[in-house]
Amino acid sequence: MFQDEGRFGTMTTLSRAWAEKGRPFVVKAKQGRENVHTYFAVDPKRGEALLFINPLVNTETMSSFLSEVKEAFPKRKILMFLDQAGWHTAKKLAVPRAITISYLPPRSPELNPVELLWRHVRQEVMHNRVFDSLAEVLDALDEALMGLGSDDLKRICACGYL
Repeated sequence: MFQDEGRFGTMTTLSRAWAEKGRPFVVKAKQGRENVHTYFAVDPKRGEALLFINPLVNTETMSSFLSEVKEAFPKRKILMFLDQAGWHTAKKLAVPRAITISYLPPRSPELNPVELLWRHVRQEVMHNRVFDSLAEVLDALDEALMGLGSDDLKRICACGYL
């Protein structure tokens, strides 16, 4: 499995979009400061995943997420690939016995299939939208991520090197 965190919030992010020729194209924007962090682990070959949402990114929350992974896949031994964020490499990180941690090379997000998922969610759901509250962001994330089936995850998170 591969794991990563993504930060999503009420600040509007802009992206290219289609518009009718000759008509002004207007996208409203908001300078929001509320954020939430999504912890996501995916097995891109099986299309299995686990989502965990929390306002914090730290060692304690990462330890809780790993416990959730163990509970979600109780009969599996899991090799979990992580980037080298400080809360992933901390000595206090509690890793359940059934999970073995391996680290991706530094500064190599292109090796993590979850980054492909974040790009998909941002492009398809988050860009060019105004979220008036964190609750609206959470609803959009829930709809986007929980609506993905196994085949969707296999397609979106496909990496040629796997």
